[in-house]
Amino acid sequence: MHPIRIEEAAKVITECEAISARALADLPQLLDYCAPWMTTDRKPHAFFHKGRDYRQEVDKAVGRFDFDLVIHRSVVEPDSVVLEIANLSRKNQ
Repeated sequence: MHPIRIEEAAKVITECEAISARALADLPQLLDYCAPWMTTDRKPHAFFHKGRDYRQEVDKAVGRFDFDLVIHRSVVEPDSVVLEIANLSRKNQ
């Protein structure tokens, strides 16, 4: 565990095995935060809990990133999901 803000984390934490977040930001912003780790050779997976409007966030993220996505139904909240994201790369803009 690292008690630091996500914006500063990439300067302190050079690699990780997995990334997770809940109620932090929309998906495109989360992918921006996670890109320093997810675009390395180790390619960790990220897990983000999202509510019923997750499709809109995925659609926005697809405009800026390429990634593999697995959608897991939440066992905690019936209208929510956990997005598992891997192989993240930024699209050329």
